[in-house]
Amino acid sequence: MKSEGRVIPGYSLKQDGTKVSDEQIKEWLMEDMEGEAYAYGYRKLTIFLRRICVSYGFVL
Repeated sequence: MKSEGRVIPGYSLKQDGTKVSDEQIKEWLMEDMEGEAYAYGYRKLTIFLRRICVSYGFVL
């Protein structure tokens, strides 16, 4: 059974309206997580991801 719904666009929008590909976002997150977030649990990782999204200017 096929799920109906919105197609995943493959990009996200920054606060200024520019599009950034999901692959670029994934690369940024992986780079930032290498140093400090590799051993985080769910709660700390959530806070970390919010902080990263704000620093890169993404709309949450």
